[in-house]
Amino acid sequence: MTVLQAALFFVSLGLGLWLVAWGALYLSRGKRFASRRRGTTSPWQIIICGGLMMVLAGFVATGKF
Repeated sequence: MTVLQAALFFVSLGLGLWLVAWGALYLSRGKRFASRRRGTTSPWQIIICGGLMMVLAGFVATGKF
């Protein structure tokens, strides 16, 4: 794994975990959290984007990127 691949792996994994956690927080807090964040996308879209980032991290780690 090259340095660029390692950097892409850690960035995509970190961003993916952060997005999944953000979406889960958004889901658990419900309307109280959403009322302060007007115009935010659906929490499921945030979680799906986080999952896709973690899939990208998996492809980078296996070398199929």
